[in-house]
Amino acid sequence: MAEEGELPGMLRGGADGEDDPSIEAMAPPQGLPPLPAAVARLSLPIEETVAVKSDLVASFDHVEVDMEADDFFNDLGRHFPRDNSNLVKDNDELLERVNDYPYGSDKWARCRALTYATVTFGVYYMQKIRTIPAGNFGHYISTERHMLKPPGRHVLMSDEEEWLDDIPIDDPTLMKREIGIKTLLVVPENHVAGAFRVGGGDGAGGDGDFVLIGQGRHVLSNSSYREIVVEKLESDMVRLGPVTVLYIKEGNLGGAYERTSGTYRIFHPGPPYLLHEKDYENIELQERKLEGFKIGPITFTTVKDGEMGGAYEKASGKYQLLPPGNTYQLHEKDFDGIEVKPRSDYFKLGPYTFLTVAEGSVAGAYRKRGGEFLLLPPGQTYQLNENEFTDAVRVKRDRHVVRCGPITFLTLQEGMLMGAYRTRDGKFEEFYESADGEGAHFELHEREYHGLTVVNKYSKEVQDFGPNRIVTIPEGSCGVFEREGRIEIKDPGFYRVSAEYSIRENIPLVTNSERWEDQEFLTKDSLSMRIHLVILWSVQDAYLTAKWPGTLDELRDEFRSKALSGLIMQLRRHNRADLLPTRQDLMMQAGSEDVTSEDAQEDLKAKLKAAQDASRQVLDDAQNSCIQLLKAASTSAGWGIVVNGVNIDSIELADERIIADMQAIAQAQLSMKRKEAEARAALAAANVDREAKMHSEKAKAEIQQAMTASQSQVKVAEARAESEISLMEATNSAKAQAEAKKIELDMQLQLEESQAALEESKATRSARAEAEKQKIELETQRLAAEAQVSIEETRLRGQRLAAETEASSIKALADAEYEKGRKEQEVAAMMPQQELELKRLALAVEGMKHFAAAAWRHPDDAQRAHLHLFWEEMKPFMRMGPMTAAEMKTVAESAAPKR
Repeated sequence: MAEEGELPGMLRGGADGEDDPSIEAMAPPQGLPPLPAAVARLSLPIEETVAVKSDLVASFDHVEVDMEADDFFNDLGRHFPRDNSNLVKDNDELLERVNDYPYGSDKWARCRALTYATVTFGVYYMQKIRTIPAGNFGHYISTERHMLKPPGRHVLMSDEEEWLDDIPIDDPTLMKREIGIKTLLVVPENHVAGAFRVGGGDGAGGDGDFVLIGQGRHVLSNSSYREIVVEKLESDMVRLGPVTVLYIKEGNLGGAYERTSGTYRIFHPGPPYLLHEKDYENIELQERKLEGFKIGPITFTTVKDGEMGGAYEKASGKYQLLPPGNTYQLHEKDFDGIEVKPRSDYFKLGPYTFLTVAEGSVAGAYRKRGGEFLLLPPGQTYQLNENEFTDAVRVKRDRHVVRCGPITFLTLQEGMLMGAYRTRDGKFEEFYESADGEGAHFELHEREYHGLTVVNKYSKEVQDFGPNRIVTIPEGSCGVFEREGRIEIKDPGFYRVSAEYSIRENIPLVTNSERWEDQEFLTKDSLSMRIHLVILWSVQDAYLTAKWPGTLDELRDEFRSKALSGLIMQLRRHNRADLLPTRQDLMMQAGSEDVTSEDAQEDLKAKLKAAQDASRQVLDDAQNSCIQLLKAASTSAGWGIVVNGVNIDSIELADERIIADMQAIAQAQLSMKRKEAEARAALAAANVDREAKMHSEKAKAEIQQAMTASQSQVKVAEARAESEISLMEATNSAKAQAEAKKIELDMQLQLEESQAALEESKATRSARAEAEKQKIELETQRLAAEAQVSIEETRLRGQRLAAETEASSIKALADAEYEKGRKEQEVAAMMPQQELELKRLALAVEGMKHFAAAAWRHPDDAQRAHLHLFWEEMKPFMRMGPMTAAEMKTVAESAAPKR
């Protein structure tokens, strides 16, 4: 039986649903469900060590030089013919080979030449003579034979011989020179030469063979050699007739197709290769690069650490993996689809997917055979072939619900409810943590569970949890549940009910605040006013509120409309003076009565206070009446709410014209008070001027007396100083004269004594007399210097005394000026406050005169217009001491001369 207040089918319980016997039907089975057979751990495709054939691993060798060979060329065992049979050792042998012909000259030609020389008396002989300079060969033709002569003087004694132009013995610009049917070939160092043999005979090679010619000078007969070429070995690949000289440095590789077998051959660094076109074709040279390179049909791929490479084998169709640490050579006839990828925790290479499953992650893949999903345990790297597996997936297990393929990994979470429908019976199963604490993790296969639901247990929103509905009602609200048309009100807490329940919006039980700003209304005397008010209300009977036909927002709108109309209805019964009394109203009621006296002002204040108290009482009555009106409306309409208070924050006039009139009245009153203050200040100023003049005359008299006394003291000091200076000068002068007279008398006495002594013995005492004379002169000079020093000291003492006298005079004048300033300050300190204010106003008026006449306030061009606009915008905020800009403007206008 359901308890009172509950409906059949509702799950009972407190805030967390405990102690509800109906929950037992939804408890999970004891222990975890067994894992489905599809996720049984089968043979795992763990990555294994890759085996690579040794012939796929590239080796980069270096070919050594054959020190037993005639030269340093590598002909790969072809034994190219080297022909050095025409090599000459010196110039004599060269001349001998060039002049070697199978036939000689006509003997009668020599006889004819001798006859010509005899007949012409030696002229013919002289024409046949030539001197060949050093470094040249003499070139001549004899019976169609081109022959050479060594340097020196030579004569051609045959009428069938004729001189041609000399040729240099060595010409570095011409390494091949033809002299008749002979070719003079010079092969310098770092050069290679060759020619085709004609007819065989002496020398290497047979008829039509291409022979190599070594370094040195060679004399070749055109009847035995043709197509003679010489090339400098200045590049890595030099073409010499049908032969290619291939020089492979370290860091490079060469290659060519072998004609006899059709295979491609790789050439390693070493001595220059000699490759004949009859044996090799498509010769090329490539630089070895770390990122890989291709030479001919062979691709060289370097797999670095942190990478993995692979390629498909054409013969079998299998994919060959290439582990890091080697360079592989893959022939295009054997491999295709070569690629190298950086190794990561998840990457694909060819048909393989490499998947690393770290701790804290789950991964798996579907088997193509059978469609089973294979879970891959963490801690390994797996190598999945696309022929066996598909749709590999890996997810990090960092959430409470993680889906990996068809399996959902579920970890229980505090404050969350988790459940799913079982496939076998269609029942909803909620997952709980077992008593031993080990059942907090679940693995749900989609074949056994579906419709996993995870909801927040303490969410304020209504949520579907399987066949049930859950909701948490917070504090300060009450829940509204409806079943079969009947409404139930629930206290705060957690609830789980069956799907037959309908859960409405919660009803807040807290105090609500409704605010109106700048709400205008008309008073009884038809004046526009504005009010700011706040009304506080709360839900008292939640059952009535839930039964009200509408939502909470609609109820709030109806309440606001009713509250505002009721309050304005109460306020419209009164005039503006009742709601907002002012001093101007009382002054207008006084009429022609004098309100400027102190008694009238006190009476005006008392009346204003009484009017304000009456206005406050009117507003309080309006608030109370509004509360009673709203309570009656709530009772009659069944709102189920209670009004806690109505507060009118402020009330003010909305008519700008009335505000302006009241300001004008206030300004008139202030103007009257200002004039009264000016009159009082003028009277006070007259008294202050009188007293100031008295103090000023008294101060002047005292100052004059002080100055007279100071001047007399200065004169006395000056006279005393002058007398002391005169006395000192006279005393010093008398002393100096006395000393000089004494010195003069002493000198006369000594001179007489000297003359007497001289008379007694001139010869014996002449030297002594001279010495005494010099001594006396020196003593005289000393005494004169001392007298001069005394006079200078006396003069300096007089100057010091005069300076002290002047300083005393200056000090006395300064003291007198100080006394004068102090007296003036004392007089100014006795100035009354009214005179001080008048002087400040006078300064302000003077400043405003200049301010009003400023050119920038009356701009006549666009340059100053922006200053005028700036002043107009900032005028309400400007101040000059205690005066605002508006007051300054009023003072300036009153101070301006009338026109």
